[in-house]
Amino acid sequence: MEVLGWSEITQQQEAVITELLAGMKYLSVTEAVENAAIRLCRTRKAKLPDAIIAATAQVNELELLTLDDELRKAIID
Repeated sequence: MEVLGWSEITQQQEAVITELLAGMKYLSVTEAVENAAIRLCRTRKAKLPDAIIAATAQVNELELLTLDDELRKAIID
């Protein structure tokens, strides 16, 4: 949602991203993800969207790749 919501996205970029996303698995925000996100907000002072992303990766034991420094801080620092 975030990448497709970028105000400067071109139609070509949107088409490429949409195609990539079509091949990905969607994960629900479960109670475990909610609890982990709350913990990240409290302990790492993460913003809620970053906390949800990080918590989803943690709970599902997935590697999270990001160029977002704030998101990285929520997970690593």
